[in-house]
Amino acid sequence: MVSTADVQQSLGGIDYPADKGKLVNYAKQHGGSNDIVNALNKLPGDKEFHDAADVNEALGKSM
Repeated sequence: MVSTADVQQSLGGIDYPADKGKLVNYAKQHGGSNDIVNALNKLPGDKEFHDAADVNEALGKSM
């Protein structure tokens, strides 16, 4: 299982706001593991995330 800290490490430096696609692509381009990419792919596709707290909250609901 992936932690929110691991996810945030992979997203370090991303410019918010970001949608799911931007989060997934950024994690892939910055060395995010398959587990991290899979966790991000479970996020709602219709939501715009405004900061790391938004992402963490959504991850908590999807995990």
